[in-house]
Amino acid sequence: MSIIPTARLLVLGGATLEGDRGPIAGRSAQRRRLGLLAILASSARPVSRDKLIGYLWEEADTDKARRLLSESVYVIRKSLGEDALLSSGNDLRLNPDALWSDVAAFTGLLEAGDDEGAIALYAGPLLDGFFISDAHEFEQWVDRERDRLARLYADAVTRLARWAEQGGDYQAAAKFWRKLSEHDPYSAMPVLALMRALDAINDRPAALQVARAHGERLQDQLGGDPDPQVEAFARELKAAPAGESPPRIKPEPEPEPEVFAEWPRPTELQAAVPLNVWQRSRVRRAILVGSALAIIAALGALAIGINRRPPVSTLKGSVTLAILPFTANESASQWRSSLAKVLANNLGGAGQLQTVDPYALSNRTVRRSTNQLTPDEAARIAKRHGAQFFVLGNILEAAGKYTLTATLYNTERPDSMPRRAQTTPLADLFAAIDTLSRQLLIISGQPNASLRRTAATLTSSFAAFKSYVTGDDYFLAGQYDSAVIALKAAVAQDSNFALAYYRLSAAAEWNFDFQDARVFSQRALSLAARLPAQQQVLVTAWDAFLGGRPEAAARSYNSILTRDPHNVEARAGLGEVLVHYNPVRGQRSDSAGPLFEGVLQQVPEYGEARFHVLELAARDRDLPRFDSVAGDLHSRNPQGLAWQAVRAALTTSDDRERVLNELRGADAIAIGIAAGRVAAHTHNFPYARQIAQLLTASNQTGPWRAAAHLMLAEIALARNDWPAAQRELADAKKLDNDWHRQLTALFLLHPFVNVTSSRLIAEKEELLTWDTRDLDPNLSFFLAAHAPVRAELRAYLLGLLNAASGDYDAAKRYQDTLSTIRRELEETSFAQTLAQSLRGHIAAAKGETADAVRILEEVSIQARPELLALSPFYSRAHDR
Repeated sequence: MSIIPTARLLVLGGATLEGDRGPIAGRSAQRRRLGLLAILASSARPVSRDKLIGYLWEEADTDKARRLLSESVYVIRKSLGEDALLSSGNDLRLNPDALWSDVAAFTGLLEAGDDEGAIALYAGPLLDGFFISDAHEFEQWVDRERDRLARLYADAVTRLARWAEQGGDYQAAAKFWRKLSEHDPYSAMPVLALMRALDAINDRPAALQVARAHGERLQDQLGGDPDPQVEAFARELKAAPAGESPPRIKPEPEPEPEVFAEWPRPTELQAAVPLNVWQRSRVRRAILVGSALAIIAALGALAIGINRRPPVSTLKGSVTLAILPFTANESASQWRSSLAKVLANNLGGAGQLQTVDPYALSNRTVRRSTNQLTPDEAARIAKRHGAQFFVLGNILEAAGKYTLTATLYNTERPDSMPRRAQTTPLADLFAAIDTLSRQLLIISGQPNASLRRTAATLTSSFAAFKSYVTGDDYFLAGQYDSAVIALKAAVAQDSNFALAYYRLSAAAEWNFDFQDARVFSQRALSLAARLPAQQQVLVTAWDAFLGGRPEAAARSYNSILTRDPHNVEARAGLGEVLVHYNPVRGQRSDSAGPLFEGVLQQVPEYGEARFHVLELAARDRDLPRFDSVAGDLHSRNPQGLAWQAVRAALTTSDDRERVLNELRGADAIAIGIAAGRVAAHTHNFPYARQIAQLLTASNQTGPWRAAAHLMLAEIALARNDWPAAQRELADAKKLDNDWHRQLTALFLLHPFVNVTSSRLIAEKEELLTWDTRDLDPNLSFFLAAHAPVRAELRAYLLGLLNAASGDYDAAKRYQDTLSTIRRELEETSFAQTLAQSLRGHIAAAKGETADAVRILEEVSIQARPELLALSPFYSRAHDR
């Protein structure tokens, strides 16, 4: 027999806890405890205590946070009953038999197909008006859940309205369309549908009143004009004789999901990519990724209506302006953040105006709801970024035309007389943006300043801009495959789109398309003169980073941060420089941590920054921080399973077995990345070995199996198990001609390996038989990473082996050989680095420790970042 709960949790439209005698007050209804109950009620699965701590007590240290959670659980059970919250290991869940919740009932009814019952429960947005101070992660969770539930409600109401129409029940259809119009009051779609339904039941006056109310709402609340399509239908209703309906406006068809095909590279780029072993198929690129990460693991952005009020003040001198993301009606919602970014691009550097980095204002500072920030809230945000003025605005799309409204406020006096600019409806969004930009210059007191037009600095193609916005969103979310596709579409639609090439280069680099990344970076650099000065510096810095010039990249990023300490792109870029190049300079990579933490504070979904913070949290065994960052990692993110493996490596055997089972059904790249991340960031080598062994199965390709055995050899060496490492290298030898030979020689020199002189001599003889000219043209990128420098590596390894066996004269000859090599700049630089490294190891072998350390500290390597990640030789693993 089911138990009827005596307590009710109401979180739709507010936040209330009720008992059988009315609202429950006291300690159990304290805000964080209500938040805890709301999280559990909204989750279909148990929630870990670590995740709850990350959401609700992120500012507290770990021990204190655990005490606060335990106290909250105790208080709730004391008030609602011991069985109100159920525990299972480290997880908590709500007991529906003890506590009924409207949000769980709402989603349950939807799953059962009872749309009408579900919408009756929806009393408003999740936790409307509910706020917890110093709980940013909780606020983000509320934003995501609020949006999700609002969409579910809108979809359910729409289904009910259309079913009623199909059944000829226009009375019921009108009821549902009215509900949807109240839910999304600025959208024209439900208004037109409601007018059609009212006309069908012969209530034309009500239909006309709906049109008037919608127009007044747009004018009074958004400062926009009435929707043209609504007005046109209202005119037809008025003109039609009584009893005769005008021609029906057909409902808008359901939008098809936008799918980006794999666009070909623009013709001018095709010739720029050399056809050599570095060229590879998409499948071959996939083969290298997990291997590369794991091999290194163990070693180490017409008419204008102006409100004629007096200006707030005249901007004098250099002034900083913060442009907050705009509010928007449903059909224009995709442009909320991007519109602010384009306006910042147009206005930054115009006259005496400087603009706050729009990425720093795009998400955390603005709640994702239909309600705009109040001027006081916006003023506080603008002040934090050093802005004297700020802009709040709205974008309204109706019948294919855009109306933009923006209001300029004084940060110090947001309640004083603001100035408003507004465009008339324009079909050309770019024209509307440029018109609004000009008006903002006028009302800011700089009418003669030179304005950057959108088409001149970004693109003249609206289709390209739309693809760019989509790609940028994918990039920030860490979905690099999708970002590359969308951004390739953007540059195919406009081959002079400098900003799209810049972002495409970064997406390609993090998607392991290294050759493409350099090609696109060079294209962005050639077009950079079209961009504002600060963006030109970003493009230059990124190209220096990709080209293996870390000092130049760091100088450029620091030059931006000196003027704009909150610049997200510069923070992220400098962080990447430190992460990739600090280790080869003998410095710690975690010095980049504060930079990436700062990026996430401003743009929580910034994928690459998120990954680096997860790395640091895993190394520190900081599970609450790890969970708070990983908690909203997109479910479709290609690396999601790898991060689950990292977390499992730090927790229980049950977690590890669960993830291992999931990995058995995953593709090879997911397995490889998981093994690499576990080894590198947790040092749980037994678990990394279990994962890597999945790649040795017979159903895997030869390159994957070779990479897996090399990975397992490194894991064995990290565990000080030289016999196991030798077995894995022997298995790799059957599948790969070169890497096993290089790593075998390098491993023999490892301080944990007690090798005999005879073994060193045998290895030297093996290397002397190595014909470095015999190269397999079908090598995957990973296995071909050393292809251009195989001769140099052979000389280096022979020199190291001779030094280790006491033949210092022979070792010195190999050092001299490396010093005199003159080839392409990159290969020559690498040879010089190897020569200096060999010199240091010769000194060490002679017992000259101080000289050896001094020589090795002077070694400077200028290598592309992917080579540092792929190769123990480029990353100076032996030197370190």
